[in-house]
Amino acid sequence: MDKCVQELTISNISVRANIFLTIEVITKLVKEVAQAWAWEGRSLDKVELICQGQWVHICSYEKPYSQQTSWRVKNNEFAYSWS
Repeated sequence: MDKCVQELTISNISVRANIFLTIEVITKLVKEVAQAWAWEGRSLDKVELICQGQWVHICSYEKPYSQQTSWRVKNNEFAYSWS
């Protein structure tokens, strides 16, 4: 791990942030991003907070989504269903 980066988990979200940010600031930013994503119906997986001068760049990543489907063959025809 980089010496200038801290890794932590906030509300089941993996976070990597510069050590220059306080836990309070990190928590507030992550919760605001998570709330915005929830309103959009998206699930937040991880966040990176990168300091550059007075700016904080926020990189957010969505949880991978997978959905299984089942196909059944009956009388040489396919029947499709969601699982």
